[in-house]
Amino acid sequence: MPSLQCVSPGCGAPAEIQYRLSAFDVVSCPRCGLKYRQPFPTSEEISQMYNDPVSLASSFFSGQNPDATIKAHPEISIYRQGLDWLSACSSAQPKQRRLLDVGCGTGFFLHCAKNDGWDVEGVEISRKHAEKAQREFQVPVHCADFSALSLEPASFDAITLWDFLEHAKEPWKVLEEARRLLRQNGKLVVFTINSTSLFNQLAHWGYRLTRGGLRRPIELLYDKRHNYYFDERSLKAQLEGSGFTIEARLYHRAHLKRWLGEPAPGWLLGMAECVDWLSVPLKMQYRQLLFCC
Repeated sequence: MPSLQCVSPGCGAPAEIQYRLSAFDVVSCPRCGLKYRQPFPTSEEISQMYNDPVSLASSFFSGQNPDATIKAHPEISIYRQGLDWLSACSSAQPKQRRLLDVGCGTGFFLHCAKNDGWDVEGVEISRKHAEKAQREFQVPVHCADFSALSLEPASFDAITLWDFLEHAKEPWKVLEEARRLLRQNGKLVVFTINSTSLFNQLAHWGYRLTRGGLRRPIELLYDKRHNYYFDERSLKAQLEGSGFTIEARLYHRAHLKRWLGEPAPGWLLGMAECVDWLSVPLKMQYRQLLFCC
């Protein structure tokens, strides 16, 4: 078997298979900490994933509507943190502030930003989501792959990547393009998973101690729709390699209601809810929110 090499262009060190799952392997680089799936999905698989009726109708998207509340959808309070930080940092006048949300889904964050006075624009690969965003929230959305767009350089004051970077095939190119599109003193918000969370640590040891027999928790955490699984170190390396500086980092629970579309036995979901709460005092939450310049 040929030796593996880290796919990150800033590293290229020897990598190793960490988990052998039913659909793919999870590869880890000891040098930079980057974890990613292998093989990457084909174009056909990507199309199927982002047009899957079950995923499109999941509780994560169905709860995002103009009447949603923080109690009804936990993402809203997280969005509020991002918008408050962006507003505090922006030097542009409210009506002149431009924001691009990459992977905007059904457009709920764009709706929140628009209500805060931002001139908003979105990018979304799913046609159904893009159409819903334009129909329900009246926000402009490019229905395209972000890497295929040719937007004007230095044209945005803020770019947000909510649950997007882990889906990209080449995240460093996404960050390089974000750098190109941001104006001087522009800001970047990144929200993604934390692969060293309490969830991941417990699932890892279950997998190791059973020699791969207890595989289901790992397969739930290392989702087939994600190509990369970042921790603090690997995400910092990607951001700094693209010219960004991390100004602040916050952590958040997984909020398991987002996972209701995923098949899992009741006992596992019950245990996972307990782990989710325990991760807070241990400071090992599943998701990380980064503010960058």
